Amino acid sequence: MFFLFKYTNKKIYWVIRSIRERILFEINKVFFKKKENVNDFKFILKVFFEFIKVSLKSILISLFFFFGLGYIESIANINANPYLISPDSPYRDLLTAIVSVTGVYIGLYFTSISIFASVKVPPQISSLFRDKVGNLYITFLCILLAHTLLMLGTLSFGGNPGMLNSVLNLVFAFIAIFVFISLGWRTINLLNPSILGETIRFEIDKTLNRVKVKGFKWQDKNFQNHYRKIVDDKIDKMKCLTQICMSERHFKDKTLSDLTIQILAIYKSYIKNYKYKIPPNSFWFIRKRKHRKWFLGDISREEIALNTKTALMPDEIPNRFWLEDELIDIIEKVLVKSLDSNDFENALTIVQLTSYLLEDIGLNWEIEQGISIIKRMYRPVLALTLKSQEDDKEYINNVLALNDLIAFGIADLFIGFIKSFDVFNYKNLRQQISKVNWRDECAVYESKFHPAFLDMLIEVQKKCNFEIEIEGKKITTDWYIIQLLSQKFISLTVKNLETILRFFSDTFIYDVNELIRKKKYLTATLFLLRAQELSSKLVNNFNHSIKKYISEFPKVDEIDYKEKDMSKILKGIGSFNDGVIENLAKCILFLQPNTDEEFPDFYGQSFNLICFEVYEAIRSNHTEKFNKLFIPLLSSAFKLYYGLLDDLKPSNIRALDKVLLASEPFMDLFELSGYAILYGELYDDSSIWKSCKGCWDKYLDLVEDKNKVTQFLITLYKLRKTSIRIYERDMLRFNWSRRFNAKLIEKKIISKERSRDPFDREEDVEHKSPLIRVWARKTFLPSLNSPIYVFMAGYLKDVAGIKTFNISGLDDFIQILDREKKKNA
Repeated sequence: MFFLFKYTNKKIYWVIRSIRERILFEINKVFFKKKENVNDFKFILKVFFEFIKVSLKSILISLFFFFGLGYIESIANINANPYLISPDSPYRDLLTAIVSVTGVYIGLYFTSISIFASVKVPPQISSLFRDKVGNLYITFLCILLAHTLLMLGTLSFGGNPGMLNSVLNLVFAFIAIFVFISLGWRTINLLNPSILGETIRFEIDKTLNRVKVKGFKWQDKNFQNHYRKIVDDKIDKMKCLTQICMSERHFKDKTLSDLTIQILAIYKSYIKNYKYKIPPNSFWFIRKRKHRKWFLGDISREEIALNTKTALMPDEIPNRFWLEDELIDIIEKVLVKSLDSNDFENALTIVQLTSYLLEDIGLNWEIEQGISIIKRMYRPVLALTLKSQEDDKEYINNVLALNDLIAFGIADLFIGFIKSFDVFNYKNLRQQISKVNWRDECAVYESKFHPAFLDMLIEVQKKCNFEIEIEGKKITTDWYIIQLLSQKFISLTVKNLETILRFFSDTFIYDVNELIRKKKYLTATLFLLRAQELSSKLVNNFNHSIKKYISEFPKVDEIDYKEKDMSKILKGIGSFNDGVIENLAKCILFLQPNTDEEFPDFYGQSFNLICFEVYEAIRSNHTEKFNKLFIPLLSSAFKLYYGLLDDLKPSNIRALDKVLLASEPFMDLFELSGYAILYGELYDDSSIWKSCKGCWDKYLDLVEDKNKVTQFLITLYKLRKTSIRIYERDMLRFNWSRRFNAKLIEKKIISKERSRDPFDREEDVEHKSPLIRVWARKTFLPSLNSPIYVFMAGYLKDVAGIKTFNISGLDDFIQILDREKKKNA
């Protein structure tokens, strides 16, 4: 070819080359067209075979029914009806009508799908239009159509399709008609997010069945990762659906609530039925990085890092709560959107349903995860609470309802934790350990062990299998495995209880302080009252349930749970209760008594709780606690008195009786002050009474007319003494008297045997306090003995500057007490 280069400067060279290229182009063009025709023919064949492949299932089913029923007729000697193929028979027209109607059904269905597909929808949910029920119905119609065509073809060639095929064809036609009616409504509602949410929920359940033990390739990390990606894609679709519901006004009510229910149902089903049947190190769980500490890490890794001047490589650990976090993230966004748009009905539904879920989380001992959910729900509610105005009744009712549901959710988490002890106890543990087949890889996952112990059981199983491989049998005894699980049980119980107490303190003490600082006293009081209920549940369940179940487990030397940890938790419960009641005392100073009967009486409940705690402080000689509670109680008594008078105004009760009923808070104060003196004398420690006297002095010094107030209090008591009525709260105060008398019996000042006779007076009482001797001798005669007498004789008499009260019983008590004092002198 190189010898032709010398002709490149000649015109003839380029003419010849142009002709040659043109000829080659035309030749290649012919071959290209032939090749294109061959490719087109191959494509047509490929499409044809694809059509055959897609329709093969329906064709085979149709052929199976047609020839199968014909074969049954021949075996059973069922004579074919000759009328079916006679010229006068309308059967051919009937089959033609069935074919036509079936085609119309198929056309209508795909038309409706095309209409909805033309609507602008996000690409994430476009695949949801492939409705499984609709696809199944289309397959059914295709089978009916093919079966009918086979019968028409048989008639066209002079054959007889037979009675069984004819009856089956009619039955299929009837089914197709009535299913079309139901499916028509389903197609119309195809864009309803709640219906599409059902499809997502079904797909997630189907995938989760493959992830758990004995699922398809459940041990293959590639399949595990693939299943996770499938579910992650479904969660993205669910997020998109909720976004549509929140943006479209007509979806904001029931549709959004239904979608929320389905999301929470996915969460509940996952933690109850699937999660603890998945290996902890499965690649179903997303990996997250955990960075090592230099002074707490592996020395070999640190040496390599120092030599290479690099950082310590983080560990890849499974995030076992990735699915739960994704689902709760959706719920949180829906809640925030509902609160921003003042859609309280939907917000209340979300918080209520979430609180139901928290009990199941507590059952699984996922306390930290439950706390995380509560915080995510509470943050937007707290923000709404802080900006709410308490003068808007309807608005504040909704805000209080949300806060109340949050508080109930916290209680549900704790209740779920307590309920778990009924299932996981020492007796059940021994039974389950004895039944485990350690050779079976799936035995641990399918057993009834508590999910919190799955990791440890898997490790035990690995070691047992290693022993079996080496020794030919399991060497480790069941009692040692029980010992390991007992140690795990005790340490986890203590850890969870400490976590719960810490969270209770953060929520009901520190967060409530923020509410008090922002002057949201009503909401703060609501939280504190719920906290009191929780405190009571904590004490009762701890003493009656948790201690009982822990004591059943064998003693673990490494964990001194009976003394150290349990006493620490009890101290924490006491500190929590004290913090709650102190905050409640702060609130009652600013809270106003409520006269609306449609609204809970938070003020009255708070007053009663503080009264109870003040008595406990007196009884336990807890001066600091008494100081924090008694001043708010004293200040609120007068406010409550006038509030009760307002409540009684509409009633038909006499004016005097109204005053006497409203004076109940003062009687509580009088008795508590009397017990402050009595317990001080009993313990020979007057610090409580000095604090009580200081509170009274401080309060009376602040009023405009001190003598007028004291005379008012004395007059109230005189009026009550003239009444023969027994008041409801007299029984409550009588319990205080019983407890004081029990303390006298405990101190052996009075005897238990003689105390059974209320008229058997003990004259030989030995105690250095004249007051205690007088009380002990008359202790079971309420008409002659009352802590109110003690308070009036020990304080009000001097403050009012009077010599006698002119009150029956009280003046007698003072005379007896004076005579007893002279004996000491």
